Amino acid sequence: MKQAVWGLSVLLSLAVPAGVTYAQEEATPSMTDLSANQASTAPSASQATSDVVDDREASFLRPPASILPLPEPAAKTEPVVEVPEAAAAPVAAAKVQPEAQVAPAAASNINKQSSPPLTTPPPMKQKAAKPVANAAAEASVVTAKAAPMPPIKPVVIEAPVAASGTDLPPPVVVEGTASVAASSGASSVQPEAPVVVPSAGGATPSPPAAVVPTTVPASIATPVAATSLADIDPESIGLLSASNGGLGASLWKETSRLLVDRLMPSVGLPTASATMNELARRLFMSTAAPPALAGGEKPSRSLLAQRLEALMALGAVTEAWKMAVQADPRLVDPVTLRQLTEAALIGPDSKEICDKIPSLMAAHAKTAESGNEWQKSLLVCQLRDGDKKAVQLGIDMMRDQQEGGVRDAIFLSLLSKNALGGSDKLPRQMTPLKPSVLAVLRQLNLPLASELYVRADAVLIPELLKTKAVDEKARLELAERAAGQGLLTAAQLAAAYQSVPFKPQELEDAAGLLDVSSVSRAKAYQAALMAADPSKKVELVQKGMTGLDDVTLAGSHAILLSGLLDSVPVTVAQGAFASQAARLYALAGQPDKATAWLGIAHGATAQEVIKSLAQNWPLFALSGLVPDADYAAGFKGWFASVRPVEADDGNAQYNKREKAGKVMLLLSAAGYGVPEEGWIEVIEGGPLVRQYDPSPVLLERMRQAASAGRKGEAVLLGLSMVGSGKEDVPFGLWVELVRALRLVGLQVESRALAREILLRLSLL
Repeated sequence: MKQAVWGLSVLLSLAVPAGVTYAQEEATPSMTDLSANQASTAPSASQATSDVVDDREASFLRPPASILPLPEPAAKTEPVVEVPEAAAAPVAAAKVQPEAQVAPAAASNINKQSSPPLTTPPPMKQKAAKPVANAAAEASVVTAKAAPMPPIKPVVIEAPVAASGTDLPPPVVVEGTASVAASSGASSVQPEAPVVVPSAGGATPSPPAAVVPTTVPASIATPVAATSLADIDPESIGLLSASNGGLGASLWKETSRLLVDRLMPSVGLPTASATMNELARRLFMSTAAPPALAGGEKPSRSLLAQRLEALMALGAVTEAWKMAVQADPRLVDPVTLRQLTEAALIGPDSKEICDKIPSLMAAHAKTAESGNEWQKSLLVCQLRDGDKKAVQLGIDMMRDQQEGGVRDAIFLSLLSKNALGGSDKLPRQMTPLKPSVLAVLRQLNLPLASELYVRADAVLIPELLKTKAVDEKARLELAERAAGQGLLTAAQLAAAYQSVPFKPQELEDAAGLLDVSSVSRAKAYQAALMAADPSKKVELVQKGMTGLDDVTLAGSHAILLSGLLDSVPVTVAQGAFASQAARLYALAGQPDKATAWLGIAHGATAQEVIKSLAQNWPLFALSGLVPDADYAAGFKGWFASVRPVEADDGNAQYNKREKAGKVMLLLSAAGYGVPEEGWIEVIEGGPLVRQYDPSPVLLERMRQAASAGRKGEAVLLGLSMVGSGKEDVPFGLWVELVRALRLVGLQVESRALAREILLRLSLL
């Protein structure tokens, strides 16, 4: 019995190492646990070099043939530790990590079915290989300081194919580095010793070639980089990106917010220039990071609120409302929001706005005065809904709340006498017209007096043109002026022209009328729409141009009339009109359609056509209609037609030189070459001219911004100097603005402005 017990004890004592190893394998220790336990569990050198056999099923990466050449051998070589491949490489379904920090010499204690967490480097280009099955018995050799070896060429380890059903980034294997603790059992991990598997001829033989199958490249998904996105500034909201007309997300780059806040109140809109008005609209509608604030600075006002006010001044109410409803409510102050709401109530989205009025009033009607202003918008909505009882109650409340007399007498009179009382007699004095008053007038649908169309704000024009007028001429003249400023599109101008009722006989006789009024131009447009004969259509287009100055004709009006010519065949039979047609398309900004007409004009022999071509050569050049090969000859022909001659007196010679010099300045500012002899011909001393002088500081700042490519800043400075509706802007400022737009990358806009100045100053 004692012998049996003694024998059993011996067997149990022999079985303890294997039991401990298996328990540790099942526990799958972490890298921290391994480091903490290595000092107590590290085997001796003889134990570490013994083979560890595991007959469990497993799939592993095939060992590489070789890695980088080993470093120079040290004076003392540490013992070699053989580690089963299951411990040295992860399974096929797991990620293969470079620079793997391998556990110290107690390799037999590492779980052969899973690997401890490893550090993952950035994804790199890799190849893929099928996993190698049933390779548990094959071992890799990990050395801390290996014996000398011959130089070996590096081989990239093939990455395994990701396990089915997973969506993980593909693993990457590179020449990793790790340190294995010496046989003394040190637990620290040193990441600089190369992990290598020697090739044939080294101190330790490579695994048999039979266990390494031929690799087949696999399709591996592109790694997805996980990174935190920067917070989007709520002030960056806009409706236009760089792909649909915006000025770019970085248009305020390197521009101070403090500078923008100081400039914005001085920007007067709309300007007298259609090009600058359109550029301003795109500037304030662009989605872009706002200008930067320096340390400690605080903005005086929300930039978004200032942009909304600028858009309203340009008549872009619908666009401003869309931006406002998408914005953070804290960025739009109550006054700006109320003014925008009143303006938007006139437009086509009034129902949507009326649905929001109660919540807007609850949030922003904090004082009696603000509540009174919001009450007007609510009354307009109730009037549209036909709720006359609510309208009467609101009128009574407003009258009771207003101390010292009724401040909104016109508005309340329209509601009580006309909307509720049924009177068709409007108040005699309604100027200056306000959005809330126009909103009520639109519901009454009564003819409006001519003075309401003379000085209407841009915010009112689109809807004011839809009203009835006592005199249609005043309404159509407003439409033509607004189109000339770029405040109306060609479609809106066409709608105004078509809103005038004409009898069929009047349209039939439209081409023969001598009247050159806005009503006659509307009649000619309607007749041209119905004309089937090309010659008659050309005649009606010419009639539609009669009486308009070049500034008013350019832009929307030119687009409208040139659209009528799209159906007219470009033939030699239209040679007398060819130069005029090409000019009209150039003014419309459609040079592609002008090319064919210009070709017909160049083939004409009539002196009138030849003179017209020479006179309009700068316009054609700035429209991109003059090839480089023809530029020098074209410039020479134009200059010969405008240079002074001996028969001219002193004043005539001076005027011709000044006019030619201004055209040459615009060409140069827009990026076109001017011959030296041309400059010499026009340079002479002249008398000083007293005129409006822009701020030298602003002018120099615009030059600096343009040279540095600060697009938004350059445009904003130009707008602040051009001013609202100024007709006396000095020519030198226009030249500087044309050059600034070109330098910041707005070449199309630069040339459009140069063409507009040619027309504005009658330089053609």
